[in-house]
Amino acid sequence: MSFAETLFTKIVAGEIPSFKVYEDDLTYAFLDINPLSLGHTLVIPKTKYTKFDTIPPHIAAALGKSVNLIAKAIKKATGINDYNILQNNGKAAHQEVPHCHFHIIPKSKAGGLGVVWNSSKNEDPEDIQSKIVQAIVDIQNDQAEEAAAAAGSEHRLPQTVQPRNYKLTLSPDLEKFTFDGVLHIEADVLTATTTIVMHAKELEVSSAVVTDCFGVSTTASDISIDEKKDQLTLTFASKVNKGGITIALNFVGCLNDKMAGFYRSTYKGADGSDKVMATTQFEATDARRSFPCWDEPDFKATFDMTMIV
Repeated sequence: MSFAETLFTKIVAGEIPSFKVYEDDLTYAFLDINPLSLGHTLVIPKTKYTKFDTIPPHIAAALGKSVNLIAKAIKKATGINDYNILQNNGKAAHQEVPHCHFHIIPKSKAGGLGVVWNSSKNEDPEDIQSKIVQAIVDIQNDQAEEAAAAAGSEHRLPQTVQPRNYKLTLSPDLEKFTFDGVLHIEADVLTATTTIVMHAKELEVSSAVVTDCFGVSTTASDISIDEKKDQLTLTFASKVNKGGITIALNFVGCLNDKMAGFYRSTYKGADGSDKVMATTQFEATDARRSFPCWDEPDFKATFDMTMIV
């Protein structure tokens, strides 16, 4: 990863110094190192989301609350009543650090944000209005259906912890028909908890360690799998607090012959003999056979995968 891609996460972790002005469980605020004006401050989520539309609603709400608080504080501290709130999404929109952030920039005669507003005429406002309104309705309906389905099934995972990124390494053994796995899951804890529940099937998890955004690590006191529900439960002696965490897991699995998960198959070699290969089938609920995960559609996350062969 480039320096810019990890800059803000390292600031949150204390690996890079900053002039912090505020911090809570989900957000972090600090002075801009190259300010446009006195009091220019950045507000970021502690966990990395590149664009604002990818942020879960609860973190978006926390950001709104923090931006409101910091704006009031900047006005009081600087005596400057006018300010801009700037938030860019993507390179084309001038986002330099790919970690969602809000600029609060006081504006006075002495300095601040300069804006060039290249306006144009909206030729068909009713068309785009109706499309945006319909999109909002569709999104709200989807969210309501997902919430209702989760509440109505004992087999659905709790919403206490939500994954954001999986960093997975798998090492298959094509002779023994097994594989070793090392997994690091970046996640958000929404409610302090002593248990973390995810899916796992036909896997043996040997170790589980949670590290918070301050670098404090806690080893699970118990690791158990409910075979009927395909659920892995990690239990900790003390509560895992709200905020960003990394879950480190070591596990082993079987290259099965069921055409599900991470499984074995055969092909003809150049010499005509049968050869063994490992391949995958994750739909609809077989990713859990390959690695521990939140194997439900409403738990969105990104993946970085490495195969050692």
